[in-house]
Amino acid sequence: MAGSRRVPMGRMARPFGIRGEVRVRPYNPQSENWARLRVVFLLGERGEEEVEIIRARPHQGEILLSLKGFQSRSEIERLRGLEVLAREEDLKPLAEGEYYWHQLIGLEVWCEDRRLGPVIRMEVTAPELDGADLLVVESGGREVLIPFAAKIIRGVDLAAGRIEVHPFQGLWDDPV
Repeated sequence: MAGSRRVPMGRMARPFGIRGEVRVRPYNPQSENWARLRVVFLLGERGEEEVEIIRARPHQGEILLSLKGFQSRSEIERLRGLEVLAREEDLKPLAEGEYYWHQLIGLEVWCEDRRLGPVIRMEVTAPELDGADLLVVESGGREVLIPFAAKIIRGVDLAAGRIEVHPFQGLWDDPV
């Protein structure tokens, strides 16, 4: 489906084993979408290449992919460093109030009619610590980390490009 929106999923790393598997460093190691994907797009200096996935499996915080047309380490080696993209429509549909990271990156964060800045990236926290993912917001030349948690987030308006947060201790403090 040409023209569909592409979503960054990770970056190709080094080959794994001798049977043509490649390690992918996923942008979100907790994503369940890898098992759903049948096709990915590899983006590099030469443009975008569509590749069929034969198998995807998690391995030590990475994803191991077997790709159609790539059986040897030498064939896989040429993929190192390429960005892995997926079609947005191939991703798992989310429930009301859930968002993919790519939807949040670039939104402006506001607190009580005061602009904090744009979300420049997301970071994952340890699930065993019950941590929420973090919005990394560029504000006044520094990065501010804001938990994407119900107690902090007042609302997300994708159409308006805006995230409203409740005030919390340390939000407006000067850096140490």
